[in-house]
Amino acid sequence: MAKRVLIVEHIKAVRDALEHRIKELAPDTDVVTASQAEDVLSRVVQQGERYDLLLVDNLTESSISGAEAIRQLRNAGITTPAYLLSSGQISQYAQHVGATGVFIKEDVKYGNGSFAEEVRQHLL
Repeated sequence: MAKRVLIVEHIKAVRDALEHRIKELAPDTDVVTASQAEDVLSRVVQQGERYDLLLVDNLTESSISGAEAIRQLRNAGITTPAYLLSSGQISQYAQHVGATGVFIKEDVKYGNGSFAEEVRQHLL
């Protein structure tokens, strides 16, 4: 069965680039995209959808942040690896809300950092 990833990012171009990057790293992965942090809670908690990896933008155009969405997932007992996507360094804050880690968008875009290694770990 194919692994599943949920990407939550409010900027379509960034969302599309992340989906493309995931498909490069793990071609058989089923990638689902959304634009608002509430979508994570709706899909995972309320609808019971299962994913192997969650990538959640910290700043979305919604009433809650990505960090708050991850905090609520953890409070609901969801243990799926969930990474915050950010334009800046927020690692201590991410740990505080229960995020698995943080991916800096520029690092993902240019292939820096641990994005590829972490994604492969969860999807291959």
